[in-house]
Amino acid sequence: MPLPFIAAAAVPAILSFVLRALVVNLIFRVITSLGVAIISFSAIDTVAGTVTAYVQSALNAVNGDVYQVADMLGFFDCINIVLSAYLAAISIRQLRGLYNKLTFGKTV
Repeated sequence: MPLPFIAAAAVPAILSFVLRALVVNLIFRVITSLGVAIISFSAIDTVAGTVTAYVQSALNAVNGDVYQVADMLGFFDCINIVLSAYLAAISIRQLRGLYNKLTFGKTV
């Protein structure tokens, strides 16, 4: 009965080869996706900062009373919520692999 002994000797070698190939592939994918996520996050953060600075600079031209009324009505909180929603949508689409199709509500 040498066949079970040969099979018993070959199974760990084959199993270790398969596991090593899977782990290397998995580590490569994780490192690549983390790199893409970091680059995408930094780009989104830069765009968000630019848009926020643009909105704030546009609001500096208004009268002080109008600025205070807008602040009391929560206009600045509304802008923050809308920008955060768009950034969350971009992040979710990026995580799902759909960052090439930023359609925001349009059916594709």
